[in-house]
Amino acid sequence: MPRSQSNENADLRPSVEELTSHIAKLEEELQKVKSNFNRALEQGKAVVYSRNFDSLVYDFMGDGIKNITGYSSEEMTPAVFDSITINAEPTGELANLSLEEAYRRNRAGMASKWIADTQIRTKSGEIKYVLDMSTNLRDGSGHFYGCLGILFDITERKQMEQDLAKTTEELRQRNYEIEQDLETARDIQLTLLAHTYKHFPLNIPIEKSMVRFHDFYIPAQKLSGDFFYILPVTENLVGVLIGDVMGHGVRASLITAFLRGLIEEIKPFAHENDVFLQKLNYGLLSVLSRSHASSFVTAVYVTVDVENKVLRYSNAGHPEPIFVNRATGPIMLPFLQKRKTEPALGLLSDFPYTVSARRIAHDDVVYLYTDGVSDVANEKDEFFGKNRLMSFITSRSTTSQPEAILEDLLKEIRVFAGPKKDFSDDLCMVALHMLTPCYGKIPSDMPPA
Repeated sequence: MPRSQSNENADLRPSVEELTSHIAKLEEELQKVKSNFNRALEQGKAVVYSRNFDSLVYDFMGDGIKNITGYSSEEMTPAVFDSITINAEPTGELANLSLEEAYRRNRAGMASKWIADTQIRTKSGEIKYVLDMSTNLRDGSGHFYGCLGILFDITERKQMEQDLAKTTEELRQRNYEIEQDLETARDIQLTLLAHTYKHFPLNIPIEKSMVRFHDFYIPAQKLSGDFFYILPVTENLVGVLIGDVMGHGVRASLITAFLRGLIEEIKPFAHENDVFLQKLNYGLLSVLSRSHASSFVTAVYVTVDVENKVLRYSNAGHPEPIFVNRATGPIMLPFLQKRKTEPALGLLSDFPYTVSARRIAHDDVVYLYTDGVSDVANEKDEFFGKNRLMSFITSRSTTSQPEAILEDLLKEIRVFAGPKKDFSDDLCMVALHMLTPCYGKIPSDMPPA
């Protein structure tokens, strides 16, 4: 053999140190098994037996059988054990057979070993469980004649398994009930959104309306903390409120439900954007302070005066709306006052929110959205982002209608996120589309477009 090949084979052989270490580990494991077995014998929870299947008695039965069954080793026979057996569940190679067939194969020597969890009734009538394990016995000529086995008292383990199974079933049933409640709550939440207004004014057909609304709404969980609300204020004024409650799920949805009721209560103030947000803030803070809950809500409230062609908006810590003019293209609606940002609702009491205003013309569109839209992440943990959102709307603003833009945007977001990427936050977007030219006096408080 060439020297190099001999060296390769030598490298494949384990060293003496490796063999010694391996043997030591095996001996350590064997010692653990012996220790556990001896402990079980000492505690009377295990007993060794030997059985000849042609005999009516056990060749050997350990004295510990009395601790397990209540019968002494002299009283215990195969017939007695069979009589106190309530049920047996074979495992291993006999697991998928009927109990009768498993017994037949075991006692005919057709199975290499017998392992079964066996339920018994003791001499005193107590129900116990034993683990019955045995291996075949053969004579010098290889003829099968019986088995050598051990019985372990596993009653405590079985009781724990049964208690766990019961608790698991109770939890499963409870979870099912919770899931059903959540489904009902989700249906109610989606129904409320589905019945929102799709056009304004309400007293004319939609094809002749001055403002139309389009939206998409994707909850991250069954219940959402995102919401939007369309409020017809007067014959010539309509408002759109979009908001995002901190977090999502049940807690956030409960706050959105409260806000819906609060909005109806303060609707008489809906013609004044700043006062409307101040009233929302006050109502939310009063509830949160009484419940000792910590939360906040970002929101934008936009109103459109269709008679005077005026768009007003107030922002409570929410992503800036996107304003699209066919001629000039999309822009983010900034604050026109010195203050750049104003706090979310539920943080500061008596905060004086401000109002910004601009002209709105025929075919102008205002896109309002929650941060779940721009914060969608892909598999590389890159965000969709406001720049990508603006670029997408810009590329389609002169050729597509708002409804189609929203549909295409949602498809684009899903592609960006990837097929296996779930949304981690709620997604909500509303498009306000001015359709009919309206003429009227421009209020003096409105800056030039």
